[in-house]
Amino acid sequence: MFTVQENAIELNYFESHLNVGPFICSATFEIDAAPPAPQPVNPLQHIEKYLFSDQMSDLVLHVKSGETTVSIPAHRLVLAASSEFFRSKFDFEKAAGSALPCQCTIEDFNEACIRAMLEFMYGRKFDKMPASLDDRLQLIDIAEFYQISGMHELVACCILPDISADSALKILATGHRCRAMSDALAVGAARYLKANFTDLMLQESFRNSLWTDDGLGTLIKYAFEAE
Repeated sequence: MFTVQENAIELNYFESHLNVGPFICSATFEIDAAPPAPQPVNPLQHIEKYLFSDQMSDLVLHVKSGETTVSIPAHRLVLAASSEFFRSKFDFEKAAGSALPCQCTIEDFNEACIRAMLEFMYGRKFDKMPASLDDRLQLIDIAEFYQISGMHELVACCILPDISADSALKILATGHRCRAMSDALAVGAARYLKANFTDLMLQESFRNSLWTDDGLGTLIKYAFEAE
């Protein structure tokens, strides 16, 4: 007989009839500690698998660009959870007795940016962030228009590291216009402008922007007043 200690479990092996037939073995288990409790599962962590899927879709977004219309399936619960605009829209349609599936036509924003918006809403946090500055700034407009909490700040983190003399005023203008949901972009651009204003004024492209846009005076004033 011998004893093996491992993980608070005691095993006792008994060997008999060594030379006659098979071995005879018995074991006793004594568990001192309870097993760890299972971790709760958050069902929302799986919602992203329904992104761009027709499965259980009760909403179609029709994104128009010129003569072209792209239809994207979506889910009202997901959009309502992320956007005050869509939450109010769906509540109104429910009160009015609108039939399913719900239709929504979008003409002011392009398909790539709407798909990026949906990625954010479904929890993917921009798997395919648009590459161009104009599209990224459009995402700031989308966050403001549809009142999507947290999206402005995430996009601003992607824009501000690449700010330059050529883009500073455009970024500041968008941030200043769309600062109701968040001032992250406006403040970041303002700090860059304030810290580099002397050097920026030495660049012809920056000076030309100041001279050709009468509305920039307000932005410059905002930049120097922003903390």
